[in-house]
Amino acid sequence: MSPRSSRSYQRSVGHRLWLSGLRWQRAVRTALRPLELTPTQFLVLDACVIEIDARSADTQADFPSQQRLAELVGAEKMTLQRMLPALEDRGLITRHPSEESSLAWAIEPSKQALALLEKARRVVRETSAELFAESDVDERALHDALAQMVEPPPAPRAPGRRRQS
Repeated sequence: MSPRSSRSYQRSVGHRLWLSGLRWQRAVRTALRPLELTPTQFLVLDACVIEIDARSADTQADFPSQQRLAELVGAEKMTLQRMLPALEDRGLITRHPSEESSLAWAIEPSKQALALLEKARRVVRETSAELFAESDVDERALHDALAQMVEPPPAPRAPGRRRQS
């Protein structure tokens, strides 16, 4: 293998995307540290609130399940199962039996979590803006391109409701 071909991965989009993601995670982890949140905890709380807002608009009353939150943030269900007790111990969430399944838990954010999430969203926006300010990347175009690759899965339908065709 020639030295030139052995370094071709360094020019690949996937490799650069991986490195960019790691850099963003490090920056966000550092920025969230004063709030005592990890990037994964932030993403789970954020996804939970966004999902609740979407369900409210669709007249679904139940809170999202652990499985649904894992799907939304791209985490393993076991990762959430290990992380959620820390959020619960801090009074940021409450777990309830889910209306979707007798085997599932629904996650409800507390008022304290909503207040913390507003601060965390601001910190993450500012951190992301600082990272993008260091390059001439069109943030909107990058967002749109990534969205095509990573669309979130659709929300589950409420029990007993049929999809309108």
